[in-house]
Amino acid sequence: MSMIGMARRIDQLGRVVVPAEFRKMLGTDAGDQLEMRVEDDRLVLLRVTPACALCGNETRLLGIGDKFVCDECANKIRLEPECALCKRVDDLRELHGKFVCGNCVNEISLV
Repeated sequence: MSMIGMARRIDQLGRVVVPAEFRKMLGTDAGDQLEMRVEDDRLVLLRVTPACALCGNETRLLGIGDKFVCDECANKIRLEPECALCKRVDDLRELHGKFVCGNCVNEISLV
């Protein structure tokens, strides 16, 4: 890739506009993330490729807050058994094909 340079001023809030030509060359759009780092005396901007926070997959992503989860991990999470009463996913016991957590079992025992 050839070197192209442009000068931009830093505003009062420390912002710098990335020229449209650069955004087009990098394939970035509004809302995309750029990684910033200092190497020697240079500020380097790198395009961040979103990836699943669980497995690192870079395709078929679902945005969850500022993170991403691929549809494969999302499906595994959806199929994870949970308590039929309170939706917890730990300390589960199976009863007639449904799951109940230990806390709900204890609460039921006290009634």
